[in-house]
Amino acid sequence: MSKNGGGSSSGVLIAITVAALLIGIFGGGLSAVLGVLGIAFGAIVLLVAAVMFFAFKGSAEDAKNAAKNGRAILTPEEAQTLATARHQVTEIRILNTKIDDAEIRRRSNEVCDIMDKILAAMKEDPKKIADGQMFLQYYLPTQKEILTKFEHIEESGIEAKYQLAEKVLRHLKDIREATQKQLGNVFDNDVFDVDAEIELMKESMKQDGLMG
Repeated sequence: MSKNGGGSSSGVLIAITVAALLIGIFGGGLSAVLGVLGIAFGAIVLLVAAVMFFAFKGSAEDAKNAAKNGRAILTPEEAQTLATARHQVTEIRILNTKIDDAEIRRRSNEVCDIMDKILAAMKEDPKKIADGQMFLQYYLPTQKEILTKFEHIEESGIEAKYQLAEKVLRHLKDIREATQKQLGNVFDNDVFDVDAEIELMKESMKQDGLMG
């Protein structure tokens, strides 16, 4: 936005400056040129102020909406991290459609479903991103690489694809368990918080004589 705004401001300044010079040349005189340049400067100041106002207003509204929905605001780095991860999951799903082995497709899609849940949880609570760095930076891209190579080998029709398919199936079983555990890790703090709140409420009800 800043680049486009800067370009628009420059265009306005150039246009008004040219007009001012033409007025000066064809009879307006120096005072007319200075007057027009003053108007041009004022217009640019107003334009910059308007851009800053709406940018600030938009950021404030985003923060207000996020707070209203109980969501934290992602930093640009966090947003980029999650966007990259979502793109990788999408690419894995596309790879799944190209794989002939139906069981591999099914198991890989199950893993993708769990991955989507992890990413959704991270989006709702960015603090969870730090707990899943290994998942985001290694497991997810490596899973994509494994399936990409398998799809190429399967497409080639070589005999080794059958033995490799068995290994990929075993791998998918392992990665599903690992991904499911990662999902549990992401929610560990939430489980602890809910458990603590339940115990605290139970003690409060006992103290108020509401339960034995």
